[in-house]
Amino acid sequence: MSVQEGSMVNNSAVFNNPVEFLKMVQLGHLHGNLFVYQFDTEGVEPQKKSWQYQKYLADTFHPASGEAYKRFHGVFKNSRWGILVGEPGSGRETAAIALHTSCGLQVHQVQFGQDNDNPDETPHRRLSRTKPIPGAGYIVDLSTLNSVDAQVVNAIRALWQKLEGIDSALIVITRPGTYDTAFSEAPVFQVDRPLAIDVLAKHLAHFPEAKGVEMLPRWPEVRTLMAGASPADAVRMANIGFRTFTARDRRQRHDTWVHEAIGIYSDWKAELDRWFDEHRGGSEAAWNRIVLISVAALEGLGSKEILRAADTLAPMLGVEKGDAGGLTGLGVEPTLRLVGARRGEGDRVRFSKPEYAAAVLDYVWSELPRIHSELLSWTDAIAAEHSKECLTSVRDAWIGLALRRNDPGLTIQLLDEWMKGRAPRKAVAGLAAEVASWPAFGSRMRRRLYEWARNPKTDEHAAVVATACVAYSRDDVVSALFRIKWLAQTESEKAREAALGALLEIAEDPELFFDVVRAVVDEWSHSGVRAERREIAHRFITGRLARAESEVPELLLRVESASDELRARTMSHVADLWRSLLGQEDDDALQEAIGPWMTCVLESEARFELVMRIFVAAVAGTGQELRGTEASGRTVVLGRTIIEWCDHNGIDRGARPVYGILTRLFTAHEPFGEGEVRRSYSVSDAAVSSSD
Repeated sequence: MSVQEGSMVNNSAVFNNPVEFLKMVQLGHLHGNLFVYQFDTEGVEPQKKSWQYQKYLADTFHPASGEAYKRFHGVFKNSRWGILVGEPGSGRETAAIALHTSCGLQVHQVQFGQDNDNPDETPHRRLSRTKPIPGAGYIVDLSTLNSVDAQVVNAIRALWQKLEGIDSALIVITRPGTYDTAFSEAPVFQVDRPLAIDVLAKHLAHFPEAKGVEMLPRWPEVRTLMAGASPADAVRMANIGFRTFTARDRRQRHDTWVHEAIGIYSDWKAELDRWFDEHRGGSEAAWNRIVLISVAALEGLGSKEILRAADTLAPMLGVEKGDAGGLTGLGVEPTLRLVGARRGEGDRVRFSKPEYAAAVLDYVWSELPRIHSELLSWTDAIAAEHSKECLTSVRDAWIGLALRRNDPGLTIQLLDEWMKGRAPRKAVAGLAAEVASWPAFGSRMRRRLYEWARNPKTDEHAAVVATACVAYSRDDVVSALFRIKWLAQTESEKAREAALGALLEIAEDPELFFDVVRAVVDEWSHSGVRAERREIAHRFITGRLARAESEVPELLLRVESASDELRARTMSHVADLWRSLLGQEDDDALQEAIGPWMTCVLESEARFELVMRIFVAAVAGTGQELRGTEASGRTVVLGRTIIEWCDHNGIDRGARPVYGILTRLFTAHEPFGEGEVRRSYSVSDAAVSSSD
């Protein structure tokens, strides 16, 4: 490779950081190993793909036979369901996405096993609870299952019947000769692997702003590389070619960027073989290798942080520190030059060769397996002793290593090392959350969090689960709440407290608040749920209703500040919390919760109407219950609670706001039937009887 002397390669010229790029790569692995560089996919849910990303996959899909695909496409647009048969890596999922996209449908993947929010759920039950959504294109990949029985086949047929007539579609993916004959009524398309060189050309055509990059497939060396390559390899080559082309030094020969792209595609293997051969034997060579590894793991940080990390690793490997930049060692610049790195602006250290840091880590992990345990221990020491910037860098480097090797187990090893070591809780939870938020790659991490949530080994394990779930709830709140649910019913009181804290923190997010309320009210509070989880739900509800800011209920402020689109929904969910609490038969909790609301009404007439609407909705019910029985019971409980609060706090029951609330409560929904006590039970009677 030729690099102009004195030049520095900005290895993040296109991507904000390597892990964000790799996240896009990994997201692409869900769809025939395709990925895209030019937009952010942060926050993409496991079951649903962003439309922009989906459109890119469809636009760059290249079928092996264009004519055969075109014919099947016409059939699918009419039938809205079909079977795609092909080997892994042939582009089956990308074909499914392209078909759904052509119909204007948003892709939804039905996930099984560890990728599902409930890893213990059977496939047919997962299919049965899949809700039909207008405008959704569903993908069911049967090749991910060890076996498919009649229940699964029937559940797929039932799902298809649900989708008919609501502008949706269903595609089932299978391997050849497996389950394609189980759906004789569905059209079948055989997906064959396209030529890699054709895929490369198709993807390069997607970069019209990089005029000149389209010549890459014409180079003989590239055609030779692509002869035995897969479509995934071709896409990787396209993105590497684009990055090296746009970051090239325009003063160099035109073919330089092509050879750089080939070097990156080959992971700089020959270059690293030569370097390690030149630096072997003796403590000096060992120290140089340690500096190389440190730069690779912490590229982009300052020289002091990197050399300090090297000093940390050296004794772990039984190597004497090289004292780089000290009295007896080489200077900083000569030390970095030995490993192909230089200091740039702000003392930031980077390799001169593009993509070299990732190649070094890949090489070291592959070629030096006897130092794996020391390297993992080194990351723990960095997490415990070094700056947050170092921690983030080394974490991202190891996640990237695991991604490139397609080895999610490496992230579990790292998690376990940090858990048993000295890494702070926040660092351990941050690692777990970062990996768990990835769609397919994070499934093993989500499984580990699930195992710890169901049976935490220690209270510290429980705390890590809770903290991680808070962090990755922003990407997948359903999965996070599912794990917190199990944590909330463990035997350990500290673990349950951690679950409560996580619930409260997630609910601070205005959007996630709705998900938390639905889970707590609908799934945690009813009979049949473990008492421990019901208690956590009860405390969450009571605490949220009782929380006040300047003597105004925080949830009332949330309703007032909500946008027009969210105000009614927010008010409805606050009413749901009240309705749940009114059914708990806990006078102490009711007194705790009612206080800020009554204080607010007594001090501000302007808020009376909004509070009243929430209370009326709370006692009314959901429309799915016997209103006369349930609503009247809640009305009496809330009325009694208000009167008892007034008596306890020396408030006149006849005060206008109090009387107004009670009057509205007992008249709003006609809670008592004809001929019942309502005719002789006035609001004033209620006030008198409650004080007896």
